[in-house]
Amino acid sequence: MKKISTLIFLLCSTVIWSQTVKQTTIAGQTYHVYPYPEYVSMGWHLERALKKHEEVDVAVIEGFYELEEAPQKKSISKVVRKNSDFFFNNHFVLETDITPSLDPLPDGKYVQFYSGYFKFDNKDKRVYDEQKVAGYFEIKNNVLHGAAYWLNTLGDTVKFGRFHEGKKEGVWTLRSTPNIQVYSAKNANDYCAQKPIYTVEKNTFNNGVLNGMYEKYESGDLIEKGNYTEGKESGEWFIYERVFDYDFIRKIAKTKVVLKQHFTYASKENISHKPYIRQQIFSYDLPRKYFVFSNYYEKPEIDFLRFWEYATNAESTLELPEEAFNGYGDDMEMYGEYDGPEGTLEFPIDNYEDYTFVNGKMIEKCKLIDSIGIYNIYDGIYEEFYDNEQLKVRLEFKNGELVAEDTVFWENGKPFDVIYFDPIQNLYENRKYDFNGTLYEVNVYDVKGKFIKQTLDPYFRDKNIVIGNEKAILVEEPSYASRGISKWYTFEVNHNDTLSTENTLTGTITLEKKWYNDTTEWMNTVYDADQRVLTTTVKSCIGTATHDYSAEFDSEFKTIRGKSTFYLNDLQFIETFNGNFEPMRQFGLRDSFPQSRIVNPFLYSTTSEQVLYYKEHPFSGKVMLSTASETSISISANKIKIAISNGNEKFTKKLEKEFEKYKKTGKSKYKDILAISENRLFHGSIFSDFFPANNMLNLFQNKTNYDELTAMNLTSIVRIEGNMSQGKPDGIWRAFDKDNKLMSECVFSNGSLNGKLKSFAYAVPKPKKQDDLYMYDYEDPMAKFDSLPAKKVYYLQNELNFKNDMISGDEINYDWTGKILSKKTYVDGYEQGPAFERNSVLTVSLNYENGLPDGKIVTKLHLPGKDTLVINELNVQSGSLQGESKSYHTNGKISKRGFFLNGMPIDDYEGYDTLGTRFHYVKFEYSFPVEEKIWESNQLSVRYLFDWRDSIYFQPTDLYESTSVEALLYSTGLANGAYNTPYMGRPSLVEKGGIDYHMTKYFPNDSVSRDGALSSGKKVGCWQFFSYEGEKLYEVEYFDSVLKINDTIQFKSKGILFDFDATGNLLSKSYIIEKFEKYDCAHSDHYEVRQFYTFWQAHDSLHRINGYVKNYYDNGTIQSEGTMQNGLPTGIWKFYDPFGKLNKVGEYALGKRTGRWLNGDLSKTKYLGDICMNPNLPDLEEQIKRQEKLLDIYIEYFKNGKLLRTEFYGLDLNEFEEEGFEEPIDEK
Repeated sequence: MKKISTLIFLLCSTVIWSQTVKQTTIAGQTYHVYPYPEYVSMGWHLERALKKHEEVDVAVIEGFYELEEAPQKKSISKVVRKNSDFFFNNHFVLETDITPSLDPLPDGKYVQFYSGYFKFDNKDKRVYDEQKVAGYFEIKNNVLHGAAYWLNTLGDTVKFGRFHEGKKEGVWTLRSTPNIQVYSAKNANDYCAQKPIYTVEKNTFNNGVLNGMYEKYESGDLIEKGNYTEGKESGEWFIYERVFDYDFIRKIAKTKVVLKQHFTYASKENISHKPYIRQQIFSYDLPRKYFVFSNYYEKPEIDFLRFWEYATNAESTLELPEEAFNGYGDDMEMYGEYDGPEGTLEFPIDNYEDYTFVNGKMIEKCKLIDSIGIYNIYDGIYEEFYDNEQLKVRLEFKNGELVAEDTVFWENGKPFDVIYFDPIQNLYENRKYDFNGTLYEVNVYDVKGKFIKQTLDPYFRDKNIVIGNEKAILVEEPSYASRGISKWYTFEVNHNDTLSTENTLTGTITLEKKWYNDTTEWMNTVYDADQRVLTTTVKSCIGTATHDYSAEFDSEFKTIRGKSTFYLNDLQFIETFNGNFEPMRQFGLRDSFPQSRIVNPFLYSTTSEQVLYYKEHPFSGKVMLSTASETSISISANKIKIAISNGNEKFTKKLEKEFEKYKKTGKSKYKDILAISENRLFHGSIFSDFFPANNMLNLFQNKTNYDELTAMNLTSIVRIEGNMSQGKPDGIWRAFDKDNKLMSECVFSNGSLNGKLKSFAYAVPKPKKQDDLYMYDYEDPMAKFDSLPAKKVYYLQNELNFKNDMISGDEINYDWTGKILSKKTYVDGYEQGPAFERNSVLTVSLNYENGLPDGKIVTKLHLPGKDTLVINELNVQSGSLQGESKSYHTNGKISKRGFFLNGMPIDDYEGYDTLGTRFHYVKFEYSFPVEEKIWESNQLSVRYLFDWRDSIYFQPTDLYESTSVEALLYSTGLANGAYNTPYMGRPSLVEKGGIDYHMTKYFPNDSVSRDGALSSGKKVGCWQFFSYEGEKLYEVEYFDSVLKINDTIQFKSKGILFDFDATGNLLSKSYIIEKFEKYDCAHSDHYEVRQFYTFWQAHDSLHRINGYVKNYYDNGTIQSEGTMQNGLPTGIWKFYDPFGKLNKVGEYALGKRTGRWLNGDLSKTKYLGDICMNPNLPDLEEQIKRQEKLLDIYIEYFKNGKLLRTEFYGLDLNEFEEEGFEEPIDEK
């Protein structure tokens, strides 16, 4: 009891505040009014519904319901206004309570009111009530003490229990109701008419942390029961569910409570190396063929990954949780001084669930389990059940080891997933069965859990489709969106086994895809590995061929040639192609990624000839393609007229019936449409597969979804027409929109584009209401400089010339006024000569040679009412930086400058401020960085030294930037993003990930602050730290180690600190047992807050081992103070920010944090070092003043150094402007 009182006294003794606490009387009882209210609000969807006169197109509200009619919305509004108390969102949780007061408060009983609560008067206007009670509690010694309870807006008690000296004790109860999904006035009325049904949770606390029984009830039924130990689930748990049950004999509907899960958490962490064969079972992974009962039965979904965790973790060197969030891996990487480890996922891989991303590589889970091991989460029996009480799975654990992966059952009691171990072959087999008990898949794993191969349903093996000795079949219903991917890129080989990069396959592999409901073939792909020939046939839903494809590779897979044929009744579109492998098209690969694909045709750059045939003769005649309510096809020897359904639901249902009829009788009047439908939505790739003119005309904007087809924007094309001659487009082709306006026009000759291609568009006025916004982003800051028409204007948007399919001549883009926005000249398909691009404020002029920028690139800024400014000049040759390139400030002075040869830096790279003072410098050797210097406020801030042999690629990402131009753009509203992001000092331009380098940090007077080495962004070896006057303060030898003080106390040390006096004599040696590191925006520097275990001192009078100790920042400001006993911190300790303001207070026992800790802005002013704003902000002082009053306060509960629980409170003092507060009085 005295400890908490002492802690609060110490917290309040640094700064004394004066606050007037109001009083009120409720039901004859006098209460103090707690200064911080409980905030309450309605959901945004209801707030919108309450705006009575708002015009609505579609109001999308919670639950994804749509209110398309304003009258319906108005009726809902009426219900909500009449019963508003039902619709407020209460945010009571057990994790947080009242926002802590940083001012001394009188002891006694308190009432807390709501803020934001309102009712409606008889004139339908909101009347805010600031006296609506939210809670009652008692305060003693500035913390909660005694009984406390809170009420929702209906007046029902929803949270109650007892506090003891600021910490929860005993049983606490929380009552909650589900959020209402309002989709009609009746629904809202019914909700208000019934008595609220609460979910009740009962939690047991001890010393502020969950310890003991937990129970949860729904409608009075127990649905969850378990225990907590020091904030974590422990012991035996039971999870139930209320399920609907119907008595068919008595015809009575009722609910019953069934057991869904039963398990016991492991009390010890025993390392296991036994593999898990299963990873996750999700319904979408299961072949849809076996879910004929999926609408009526539960699916066997189980996530086995949550049954275990790796025995070690990435933050094993950290002692406190805050180090993980503020140490090398997070803040330092952001702020530029330290860089984190390399490695990001570049693209998804097959069977990714079998891998874990570690140190930049994908490592198989089975290898990690075999090496570092895992902790099993459960002990004893784990079991899950279906709603019908049928066992889903039962597993047994003993001494931290999984005994066996027992069978997973279907809801009908038949096995679904069985693990069988073959002791003779030393292999695991994972056998899967369908709902009726038929085996359909077997996966084979080695003894360590590594996947080896897969075989499939014997039913299909009997179909005599095995070619050679390899086979793979996938049964699925394909979707249109994945059609192209399924056809080419997902061709798997060798029973899903991994395939080396060399071509080691022999024989023939077949991939067959079938419809899940009737197993008819959809696609058949065959790869002949000996001849290197890939062939594919795709069929419609009634079995007719829609596409044949054949490709042949050379022996080294460097070239490809082949033929592609699309079928449309009597039409054939044939494309013959050849090409070369294009490395630039290949995805990034890592050595740790398995290769399970053959070489993909997509990775080749090809040329082709395309010809359209009618009954095997090149087609000549007129073509018209369009959208309509119903699909229709009319084809003759000289005319093609095709209309595709725009998503008409009535027509789609008609086709569904015709499809079912065709399956039974083989007849349908829509057979020609069914014959081209590759899926059951009855639309196919008619227009994307046929008529190459379509690619230039953007027909249907590649629409493949009905929802998109019915929501066409202003420039959607609904009809194209043109002529074919000898199977190729010829003459003028045109595309029209729904208003019959010409949107595109191009000229073909013998299948090649020859002549001018024109595109047209619409410009529309800026909408008056936000709900009417089109796809155009009128809120883009650039839009304020665009002129917009008073009414919709149709205009020429683009024109360019073609010659033999290559762009030749000028390409020009216009705005709606006819002003040229960009212009390029092409020769034989390549950009050549002068070009320019412009928008409303910027103009870029450049020159091209053979398709690449060559010469000077100049960017100019021209704002209304201001002189035109040159903001950068880049010199390039053949597309690479060449010679001197530079950017400018608004006063004409150089902002950035670099010298390059073939894109590589050859001389110093420099950055300057508006006065011409250098603030950035990079020196190169052999075109690689060897030194980097950064200045802050005209003073050298940091110097890095690199080894050129690390071959660090330098990319001048800020070459085009200028701080003064940014400030100018910000003043016009064009650069908000750059100023809204946290400013962490001038960034380093040299990528430091994965290398060793040296760093020297300087004080503003050019004296060295600290000096040492880093490896992959982490301090290593000996670092020296100095005072502002150049006096050596201390040295730190950084290395990770484990200190064992006794059998129960040990620390993860970050290194040893050697403390010196002014003459250089060693005073003490201390292990760093805590290290919290952060960027300090106020000083443009990082700082470390440390705690120590002192094991040596020069003499006892220093009191570093026993006595009261004060530690200081390098600038001389106090960092922490408290008592050391036998070299370890003990008792109450206080910590301060670099300005000397209290920001942390709590207790140590034997060097470990214990009990309740207060952290954050405890001085009622946010530390300036945490307000990281761009110094060029025009309203910087005003922004800082507001930020200083946005406080963050944390309450943490520790036991033996382990964090058990955290409470976070955000407090905006701007909302309490001077009300009830006075200025702080410094204690004398």
